[in-house]
Amino acid sequence: MFAGKYGLHRKLSDQCHQILEEYDWPGNVRELENVMERLVVTSHDVLIMPDQIPQYICEAAKGAGKGIKVERMLSMQEAIEEVEKQLLQRAYDVHKTTTKVAKALGISQPSASRKLRKHAILS
Repeated sequence: MFAGKYGLHRKLSDQCHQILEEYDWPGNVRELENVMERLVVTSHDVLIMPDQIPQYICEAAKGAGKGIKVERMLSMQEAIEEVEKQLLQRAYDVHKTTTKVAKALGISQPSASRKLRKHAILS
């Protein structure tokens, strides 16, 4: 979109993608568009790196996921299951292997495999 508008070819690094995905975007699509346009225009390199993302976004993204947000009333067991599923999904998205997931979550590898299958994260 902005590459064509300004005649500039830019690409986000994987780290940038992760930071931008973790940010809540309270300004919705307008804020996202403004940030992306700024990144395209101000970057001197083809690959946009995390240090070029506005600091407030990086700080907010670091804090993302540090807390648990309850959006509706659940039984205690349902809440525990939901938190477990989210933790496993996030760990699997980041680490990609059951061994690394287990290490990140402080559980055994067989337990990680069993729980990933239980929540249909792993086939």
